[in-house]
Amino acid sequence: MFCTKCGVKLDENTKFCTGCGKPVAPPIDSNAANGAHVQPAANTQAARVEMSKAVSETAAAAAVAAPTAAAAAPTVSGANSAASAASSTTTARPAAVAPTAATTAPAPQSAPQPAKNPSPLPEKLQGLVKALAGKRRLLAWSAGVVVAVVIAFFAYTWLSKSDSEAQLFYVKDNSIFFKSESMKKSVAITKELLDDADSEDFDGDSGIPSYTRVNQSRDKLFFLDGIDTEEGTGSLYMKNLGDVSDKNEEKGTSISSNVSSFKLANDGKLVAYLKDANDESKLYYNDLKQEVLVDRDVSSYYVSDDGKQLMYVVTDEDGAETLYTRPLKEDGTKTKIDSDLHHIVTYKGDFSKVYYQKVDDGEDHNAGTLYVKEAGKDKVKLVSGFDSIVSSSSEGRFYYTKQDASMVHLYDFVNDDMLSEDQKTTEPTEPIEPSETSFQRQVAQTGYFGDIYYDTVTDYDAYNAAYEKYQKAYDSYSIANDKYQAKVERDQLRDELKAAKLESTKSSLYLFDGKKEQLIAKDVDRTSLSDLSSGVVVYNKIAASKMKKIAISTIYNTSEVESAYRDQDLSDPKLYISVKGGKESLFWDKSDYTADVKLSDDGSKLYVLESKDGEEAGELKSYSVTSNGAQDKKTVAKDVAKYAVAGSNLLFYSNVKDNVGDLNTTIDGVNNKIASDVQVGYTQILDEARTLVYYSDFSEKSLSGSLNLYEDGKSKKLADDVYDYRYVSSDLIYYISDYSSKNSYGDLWELRKTKDKKLIDDQVNFFL
Repeated sequence: MFCTKCGVKLDENTKFCTGCGKPVAPPIDSNAANGAHVQPAANTQAARVEMSKAVSETAAAAAVAAPTAAAAAPTVSGANSAASAASSTTTARPAAVAPTAATTAPAPQSAPQPAKNPSPLPEKLQGLVKALAGKRRLLAWSAGVVVAVVIAFFAYTWLSKSDSEAQLFYVKDNSIFFKSESMKKSVAITKELLDDADSEDFDGDSGIPSYTRVNQSRDKLFFLDGIDTEEGTGSLYMKNLGDVSDKNEEKGTSISSNVSSFKLANDGKLVAYLKDANDESKLYYNDLKQEVLVDRDVSSYYVSDDGKQLMYVVTDEDGAETLYTRPLKEDGTKTKIDSDLHHIVTYKGDFSKVYYQKVDDGEDHNAGTLYVKEAGKDKVKLVSGFDSIVSSSSEGRFYYTKQDASMVHLYDFVNDDMLSEDQKTTEPTEPIEPSETSFQRQVAQTGYFGDIYYDTVTDYDAYNAAYEKYQKAYDSYSIANDKYQAKVERDQLRDELKAAKLESTKSSLYLFDGKKEQLIAKDVDRTSLSDLSSGVVVYNKIAASKMKKIAISTIYNTSEVESAYRDQDLSDPKLYISVKGGKESLFWDKSDYTADVKLSDDGSKLYVLESKDGEEAGELKSYSVTSNGAQDKKTVAKDVAKYAVAGSNLLFYSNVKDNVGDLNTTIDGVNNKIASDVQVGYTQILDEARTLVYYSDFSEKSLSGSLNLYEDGKSKKLADDVYDYRYVSSDLIYYISDYSSKNSYGDLWELRKTKDKKLIDDQVNFFL
C-alpha cells in the first residue's frame, strides 16, 4: 500500500508513512489494523485494483483515496502488496490512485517530516460537498493516461457482511441512504448530512468520507449528521443496522456533538473522538453509556484493535509533540511514552510495541533516531544516525538510508584554459601622452619700434608625429591592459572557485532485521520497491559524475559552475536487487528505457515493463526471484501499455490507442485475451484475475460506458451507460446509470444473476 499524502510505498502492517509521518488507516476502520473480512455468498477473493505509473500529481491526488482502501485491498500496482484482505466487493470509480512501486519510492535524500496534525473534517467533506453542489468526482490522471481504479472503502466494509447479506450505502438529497440485501427499499440514515449542501468552501475531492464507519461485524453504524461545513464538526450518532428496516427510519442513538473526527474499537462497543471548541481539541471516548474526557490539545489518536487502549499525541503551543497511551476505562491514567516526537513509524495493533522517531534539531543529514517502546519496559534505541526510513514493518524490520556526505571544490569542475597564458601576462606600462609644450620654443622678435620681444612657436610637425606614435602605443597598451584586467578577474575567480566547497551527498541503503543493522548498497539513488515480508528490495544507483569541465574563459562567477554541478543528471537506469539482505546483483540495464517494476504477492516473481523513453508501450518481462537475485528472464508479452499483478497472475493492456485497447490476463503462466476495445484503467480484478469487471464503449466526456463481467472464461455485457457500480458477486451488482453531469445524479439499479434488474432509487449522487 501507499501513503495517500506523499505517495511513499508502505509495508502491509505500517501504521504511519515513513516519508511524511501521516497516519495510515487500517482496514474496516482506521483502528482495525488486521481485521479479517468475511466473504459474501459468492466467496470470491479479495478484489484487486490496477494502477498506472505515479508521478508527483498522483502522489498528491492519492490523498483523495482513503488509506483504509489501500490497507483493505491488495493493490495490484503495488509491487509488494499483500493479498491478505478478504472482502470481495469493490467500487469501479475512484477519485484518485495510489502510486506504483516502480516510481513512488522516495529519493533517499528526502528526510521524513514530522507528522502533521490529523486533517479535521473539512478535508473529508470535500467529496460530498462537490457532488451535492453539482460537481463530478473525476479520476486522477498520470502521465497523460487515465489511471486505474482505486477500490472504495465502503465497498469492502459495507457490501459484505458476516451473514453474507450485502449492505449498500449511497448519497442522495444531502442524506446517506442504506439498503440491506433483504430490504425491499432503501431508507435514509441521516436527515441533513451537511448544513449547507451547496457550500463552495471546500475545493477538491477527498474521496471516501471518514464521517461514516461500521464496526468489524458490520452491525453498528457510526456517522456524523448536521455537519457544519464551515466549522467542520457534526453530531455523532450510532445506529444498530439490525434495527434498520423499510418501516424504521429513526436516526439512532446520539453520542456527542461538535465532533470533528472519530474512530471505533473493532467490536463497535467504544468510540473515541475529537471535539473542537474554542480552538481547543479535546479527546474523548464513549462506551455507549457515558462520555469520558481523555486529554486536551490532542493532534492525533488511535484505538487499539482490542479496544482496550488509546494512543495519542499532544501538541503544545510551540509545536512540540508528546506521545501517550491510556487504558480505555474510567479510572485509567495516561502513560507518557516520550516527548519531542518526530513521528510514529509503526506499531502493533494492541500497542504492545510502538516504533517512533524523535525530533533532532541538528543540521546533520543523519540525524534520525528510531526507538521502540514495549509495554512494561523502558524505551530502547534501535537505530541512530539515519537520514530517512524507506519502509517499515510492525515486526520491527526497516529499510532506511544514511547520507554519505563529502565536500567538492568547484575548481575541480573547471577547465582552466587560460592558466598558462595568464601566468605569462603582466601588467603593461601605460605610455605617456606627449605634451604640446614639449614642442615649443621662444623666438626673439623685433617690434615695430625696434624693441625685442619673444614669441612662443610650436613645432606641430614634430608634435603631431609624436602624438601619432603615442596613439599607436596607447592602442597596444589598451589591448594589453584589457588582457591583464581579464587575467586579474580570472585570478580572483580562481581563488573563489578554489575556496568554494559544495556538499555532495550519496545515500547508502540499510536493513534492520530486528536485531542488527546491515548495509545493503552504497550510492543508492532511489528504491523502486521494498518488500519487508519477502525481503526483496529493488533500487537504482547514482552514476559517477560525467560533468564536462567548464572552460574558465566562458564563465564569470562561481554560481555558473555550481548550477552546472547541481543540475547534472546522475540517475542511472540500471536496476539492482537484494533478497533478504543478500549481496546485491544487477539484473536490468537498458539505457533510454523506463522500467515499471512490480512483485508477485508471494515475492517469487519480479516483473518489469520496459518501454523506450517517450513511448507508452513496451515489453513485459518476468524474472524468478532467488536468494541470488532476479534470474531466468522471460518475455511475457509485447506492446504492453499497462499491467497489474493479481496474486501470482497478471492483467495487462496491449495494442492501446487513445486509452482503449485489448484486455489480457496471464493465468498460471498462460496468456489469455479477454476482450478488445476495453477502456484502460477501469478494470476491477477479482479472484486473482480469473474474474474481471470492465468497461467498453466508454465515454471520456460522461465517464460512463458498457459494463461487462468476465467469469468462467466468458464475457457478458451487464448494462449500458453505467457511471458507477458496486460488485457484490456475479449474482448481485448495484450500478448507477443515466448519470446527469449537470445535476450530478443518476438512477440506481440492482442487477441479480446478470439479467434481473430492479430500479432501487433515482437522483442518486454517488455510492459510499
